[in-house]
Amino acid sequence: MKTKYRNRLIEISAFILIVVVFIQIIIISIDLYNKNYNLNQMKKTNNFSNAISEVLHRTQQERGAGAGYLGKPSKEFKKLYLKKIELTDKAIHRFMIASRNYSKIPIQNVKIYINNLERMRKEVLNNEISLEKEINFYSKMNKSLLDSMGKVVLLANNAQIVRSFSSYVNFERAKERVGIERAVLSGTFSEDKWNKPLYVLYVNLLSEQKLLFKLSIELTNKEIKNKFDGLKNSKIFKEVKKIEQIALNKDKNFRINALNFYNLITTKINMLNQVVLEMSELNNKIIENLQHSLWIKFLFQLIIGILLVVFLFYTLFLFHKEQKKLFSKSIKDKLTNLYNREFLTEISPIIKARIDRTKSKLALFFMDLDGFKYINDTYGHEVGDIVLVEVSNRVKKIFRENDIIMRLGGDEFLIFVEYVKYDNLKIIANKIIKEISKPIILDNNIRVKVDVSIGIAIYPDNADSIEELIKKADEAMYFSKRSGKGIVTFYD
Repeated sequence: MKTKYRNRLIEISAFILIVVVFIQIIIISIDLYNKNYNLNQMKKTNNFSNAISEVLHRTQQERGAGAGYLGKPSKEFKKLYLKKIELTDKAIHRFMIASRNYSKIPIQNVKIYINNLERMRKEVLNNEISLEKEINFYSKMNKSLLDSMGKVVLLANNAQIVRSFSSYVNFERAKERVGIERAVLSGTFSEDKWNKPLYVLYVNLLSEQKLLFKLSIELTNKEIKNKFDGLKNSKIFKEVKKIEQIALNKDKNFRINALNFYNLITTKINMLNQVVLEMSELNNKIIENLQHSLWIKFLFQLIIGILLVVFLFYTLFLFHKEQKKLFSKSIKDKLTNLYNREFLTEISPIIKARIDRTKSKLALFFMDLDGFKYINDTYGHEVGDIVLVEVSNRVKKIFRENDIIMRLGGDEFLIFVEYVKYDNLKIIANKIIKEISKPIILDNNIRVKVDVSIGIAIYPDNADSIEELIKKADEAMYFSKRSGKGIVTFYD
């Protein structure tokens, strides 16, 4: 029974382990779904940031053109300003469509400035606003756009994405400072003299640009760092740098064409915008790489999980097979291959339950060989074993497959037969006596002969349990033995 409980415990443990593995696979799948969903959301966020970036780029151009026009109204700056307005409106249109499809980043403040943009444009075209106020309006509008973009970093839950997006946003902030510089200097060069507040703003802008570019580049990858270093050494950047120094060192009479400067610094800003686009692509690439790594990790864990489940099932199958084999050996008599006493312990409650359920009857044949001790003592145990095997084979031929034949030990046998008619039981018993009493011819032509005494008891007529039934059949068998050889007795 201990072995049975131990085996049952092993099976339950293996089953629990399989369930645990399945649960783990489900947890991993849910985790993958959530992480992949978050990464897809970050990809959408990055695409929305691109829409913000485009509006920023266009409003920066519009602000610069407007500042140049306010500094010194001319047909060239007016034409340029109207063209930039058209480009800004297209960018805003795309941005508004994108905002309807993506609501994770709040843009209420941006909408307020967009609603007031038309009024600002009229004031610029009618020269009804100061250069300082024009720059201030666009700068505040762009700050609201940058604030919305900055919230992208808060949505990220991966260190690599946070780093990349932080670099992206800081670069946009630095580029915005360059955009303000364009507006300040375009207006100043148009007027050909400094406005003191604008000069202070300009000095701060140069300092902020340097700091924000440094923060951004420190967080990005090597390729973009090299790209930015190349831009700093380009002819355009050097020319802008030269003009910045002139603006720093003079109060007026700069002798710089405002429109030419506008076009020069716009080229610089467009070059910076290419870096912004590459940063955006880098963001998407990082997200895609993370998704790819996520799927590889999931597939690896899934394969390991499946292999573990297969291994556990296969091990359980082998365990069952081995236990079945061991159980078969443990319940079979090694000599005759008949069921043994251990099997009797296992099968007794099952037999009783079936008979009680079907309300039928069970006959038990208790057999003991007569003359077997003489053969053992005369010819030895080897011949005795041959006799027992031959007797077993003869008995097997008499009974049906569903009848249970057992060797209790020595020369005692039990046979359970589902009840048939009384006369048939007697016929079967006489047939056993006849078959067993036939001589057994050994290899050296020696003939040996045994007889059999049989006791038969009926369940539930003669007993209330299988144990009691065996006892009653045993009593009947001993009565046969005392009465002579080759006799069958029914318990009464």
